[in-house]
Amino acid sequence: MKKLYLLLFLALLPLATALPTNSIYIDTNVSSPIILQPQDTNVYNIKLYTANQTFNFTWTGTQYILYLTFSSEGDFPYVINSTDVTGEIRGTFLSRVPYNITIKLYNQKASIIPFLSNRYKNDFSYILAELSNGNNVYQQQNQKYTLPLNFKTAKTRYFHAPYLSGQAQLKLWERNQYYNLRLVDGSITFDGVYAMPNVTKLYGINAYLGNYKFNGTNQDYTIYVSSDDLHPYRNIFNWTLIGALVFVAVLSVIFAVTFPTASVLFAIFSALTLIIIRIVLLYWTGS
Repeated sequence: MKKLYLLLFLALLPLATALPTNSIYIDTNVSSPIILQPQDTNVYNIKLYTANQTFNFTWTGTQYILYLTFSSEGDFPYVINSTDVTGEIRGTFLSRVPYNITIKLYNQKASIIPFLSNRYKNDFSYILAELSNGNNVYQQQNQKYTLPLNFKTAKTRYFHAPYLSGQAQLKLWERNQYYNLRLVDGSITFDGVYAMPNVTKLYGINAYLGNYKFNGTNQDYTIYVSSDDLHPYRNIFNWTLIGALVFVAVLSVIFAVTFPTASVLFAIFSALTLIIIRIVLLYWTGS
């Protein structure tokens, strides 16, 4: 017998979410099309079992489709199989009433030009929301300094929204939950409304915006971001550079007694080298 292998999409218009996953969000009281794209088109009698009911897919000539509507909130396990093939696909529909969180970012430092808005704009970025158990100092430091280092390889799923013209509108489903918010720019795609990011290239911004608890109502949030928020490693590097310059100055004083001329040349050369390195990194990485 052939093995069941299906590429399944749950279309939460206007977005689509890839299945199978452990769970998938679906809007309560909204008719949502479920689309099957089988590897082998000679597969028939495909059925979906959920909420103690059986649903048959309809063949359109290119794909299988059915429409589901959950009239109440809840977790509804599903099974998809066919009498023509072996194997099955299992998961859970999470029926929820969604809500929207609008995020607007502003530069913490006001514009030096009067009457010019200090709204932070970056049309190549996304606002990401990660479900969290709460907030503490360790988590803040980890989110700010550690997570950006392994962002490409971390197996973390996010709710997400493009950040355009100075704002993003997040669609969320879980109420009374804590979320870690972050701003990331780059060439990024997502396979669903709650999915791991597929990163082709990062452009340099991976900023932790804080931990927030949302109660399930539509709300607007204004968040002020500093240079340290947008470039968390810049301050560390700058203080390291200052420390190196101080160290060079101390060595120069120590050597000045024995080798006055060499001490001066050493100090000048070392300081210029460190400053040149800093300038090169500024233009190279923007940090």
